[in-house]
Amino acid sequence: MSSDEAPAVSENNKNNQDVIYLTLILVNSSKSHEFTISPKSSVTEITRHVFENWPEEWNDHKVERADILRLVFQGRFLHDDMTLDRIKLPGKRFAMHLLPRERLPDHESHNPRQREKAGSQRRGCCTLQ
Repeated sequence: MSSDEAPAVSENNKNNQDVIYLTLILVNSSKSHEFTISPKSSVTEITRHVFENWPEEWNDHKVERADILRLVFQGRFLHDDMTLDRIKLPGKRFAMHLLPRERLPDHESHNPRQREKAGSQRRGCCTLQ
């Protein structure tokens, strides 16, 4: 198995159609790297794999722990137990953002009623820093 393949992709599955080519864009660096993964991989498995196989070109942005790596797809944080086969993917090859962050925003921040309660300070978006 090459270092770019998540543990969920075996040598037998490699030639199979059951793989996804995920380009991760490292936030605040404009660097990217492609990984071959299984659509059944969870966010936790993907981020652990990325941490354990950190690309050399990202070494100046290395993090201390895998559990602070977060995936963002179409402007939303993906929670740890989410698997890629539960997301409407645009095909077999796509990109996500990867960033270090201790906590995810609360689920309530996506709820329209909670945004109403928060008043005009919140308009349903967040800034990635």
